[in-house]
Amino acid sequence: MPALRRCGSRPSEAQLPKIEGLWDEFTDGTGTETSLRRWMDKRGYGASPTWLDADTARKVIGALTNMVSRKLEKEARHG
Repeated sequence: MPALRRCGSRPSEAQLPKIEGLWDEFTDGTGTETSLRRWMDKRGYGASPTWLDADTARKVIGALTNMVSRKLEKEARHG
């Protein structure tokens, strides 16, 4: 039963700012809350970071982290 509770739990206090920070980094500060919501919705994460459960928030953080890493690698290659 604890696994079921954990799956439905709200994101931690650190997860929501992490998502926002990664989105800001990926978009070079030009991303908006609306663009983040659109990105999340198109990828099946839901329409708002505040509606996420903790497990899905972890997945969003993983996806955004990968996107930021790929962006930084591309920028390093192209100067």
